Amino acid sequence: MRNDLKPVEKLINEHKEEEARKLLEQMLKVNAGDDEAWVWLASITRDREERKGYLEEALRYNPNNQLALKSLQKIGGSSVAQKNTVTTMGHVLSGWPLLLALVGGAIGGALGGVAYAINLSIYKSSLPSVVKIVLNIIIGVTAAVLWFFISLSIRQALAQ
Repeated sequence: MRNDLKPVEKLINEHKEEEARKLLEQMLKVNAGDDEAWVWLASITRDREERKGYLEEALRYNPNNQLALKSLQKIGGSSVAQKNTVTTMGHVLSGWPLLLALVGGAIGGALGGVAYAINLSIYKSSLPSVVKIVLNIIIGVTAAVLWFFISLSIRQALAQ
């Protein structure tokens, strides 16, 4: 824990939430991007919607703040939390079209990269998992088919 947050923790442990709140609000006036302070503020807030707002604010400044992500998911999730988390498997499944770079060179790599970006945005969405997988396959196959037709066109143009 950062040293400047230790007084906040001490106040909270002493059940002096209002004093801790004031200290956190002062800290956030100086540095509104302090994601840890936003999480501490959320921890002492009783109103669920207000707590969600503080956690979302923490994620706005640090999308990788695991405590904010987990806390937000515990109290009902959020589009912010869902947008910012993609599992390793999601990255692997999104990236399979990048294999086009191995067989398709620069053009295949470019199409694979575009397909990866599209698939990644699909995995960040709130769509059902089955739909994500189906769309992933469609996007990847589309990239491969495009590569095939582009390569045929290039071969024909070079043959003339």
